[in-house]
Amino acid sequence: MTEIGEVVSSQGNRVRLRLVQSEHCRSCAAARGCHANMDLGLSAERRLEAQTRLKTRPGDRVEITIPENRRLAAGLVVFALPILLGVAGAVFGSLLGNGNLATGIGAGSGLGLGILAAVVINRAMGRNPAQLPEVTRVVEPAASACHERS
Repeated sequence: MTEIGEVVSSQGNRVRLRLVQSEHCRSCAAARGCHANMDLGLSAERRLEAQTRLKTRPGDRVEITIPENRRLAAGLVVFALPILLGVAGAVFGSLLGNGNLATGIGAGSGLGLGILAAVVINRAMGRNPAQLPEVTRVVEPAASACHERS
């Protein structure tokens, strides 16, 4: 999958990007979930880190490629892990105690543990260069770069 982003900063072979909402986003069934912050009046910007072999500077609009395996792994970690641990916690709670209270506490504990584990795993995945999106080309140089080149 490709996305367009604007370089915010760069350090070595890594860049921080502000993603531009693409045509894929507008037509995606999950777009409302991705941009939930807009409904809350919070920032709708999506920012991420990518690796690059290209010379980029802040303000450049670049195309990035997000590996399919990363999208799948992220979806499993973010959605499946908390649900599975929540269900496991509910089962464990019902085995330890009798009644709905023990089951509820077990489910809540499992869900909380699943969310915490998802955050830790997501951060670890973000540090792995093989899991980072890659800048494939500069779509539009920064405005100052255009004037320098003319």
